[in-house]
Amino acid sequence: MVAAALCLLPALAHAQGGSTFADAAFKEGRRLFDAHQYGAACAKFQTSYDMDPQRNTLQALAICREKEEKWASAWDRYLELARQASRAGEEDKARLARDKASDLEKKLLYVVLVMDQPPTGLDITVDGTKLDASLLGTKLPVDPGPHDVVVTAPGKKPWKQRITVGPSPVEQQVKIAKLEDAPASEQNNGGAQYQLPGPMRPAPSFWTTQRTVGAIVAGAGILSLGGGAVFQIVALSESSKGKDAGREADRLGEPSLGGGDSKCVEGGDTSDCPNRVSQKSRKDAAANNQTVAIVLASTGGAMVVTGIVLIATGGHHGTTATWKPKSSSPLLADFSLSPVAAPTSFGLTGTF
Repeated sequence: MVAAALCLLPALAHAQGGSTFADAAFKEGRRLFDAHQYGAACAKFQTSYDMDPQRNTLQALAICREKEEKWASAWDRYLELARQASRAGEEDKARLARDKASDLEKKLLYVVLVMDQPPTGLDITVDGTKLDASLLGTKLPVDPGPHDVVVTAPGKKPWKQRITVGPSPVEQQVKIAKLEDAPASEQNNGGAQYQLPGPMRPAPSFWTTQRTVGAIVAGAGILSLGGGAVFQIVALSESSKGKDAGREADRLGEPSLGGGDSKCVEGGDTSDCPNRVSQKSRKDAAANNQTVAIVLASTGGAMVVTGIVLIATGGHHGTTATWKPKSSSPLLADFSLSPVAAPTSFGLTGTF
């Protein structure tokens, strides 16, 4: 039966299968089976069946598990094949599958899991397959070889044991010990709770938005002070040149500008008093530059003070800077200054 079934399986699976990947896995499984690499072949047949559950693939998997001497796995596949074939009206295939399952049942190995007073919420897994707690005390068919049994329950430490079954047909009993209580820190929601650390937060930068604005304002104030200084220098220069022109006019005996002489009238004939005209224009230019210098200096000074206050009060969580004089004098022991910022004004507050 094994040889006959495997001769038909490749063509049938390829014709009936609905997945190209499943067909590829089946063909690779057949190649490995022919090479007597049964473990690898069974894995390919299982992959093909998981992707496209065809009865021919299930039959190949049952035959492969039998060749691998995994009697419980082969027995289970033959029983499933018999059920599927019977539903599909393939009675001959169903009968042959039941006969094979009956033959393999004589070789089965069993494990019986027992436990005194199992706790509520008991979970049992054998080789990763979850079993209902009601199966305690029931004969469970397993393949020969090692098996990992893991038992857990809420608020309890896991119980783990590796058992080896076979090779002769025996019934092996596995006694599950009473589960120990888990530490109190691990009993929240029935087990250990692990919390991933939160994202690392960088240290807050000194340059908050307010401090950045303060630095910009203070910088603009410094530029304004520089502009005021330039205009002040120009004003002084014009004033000096005006004085020089006045002294030259006195030396030459030029009449005063607008002094009633028709030849020295502002806006008229000034041919007799060119130095007086120069003196007047230099004086006016000096006054104008002086005015601009005062405006720029006043604005720049205010901006620098404002920027300093913004920087001083722009710390995180409302922190502010406080200045205390370094003096041992008892008169200054209680003296301190702190900047204060309001929506429309800035200032200093202190204790004296």
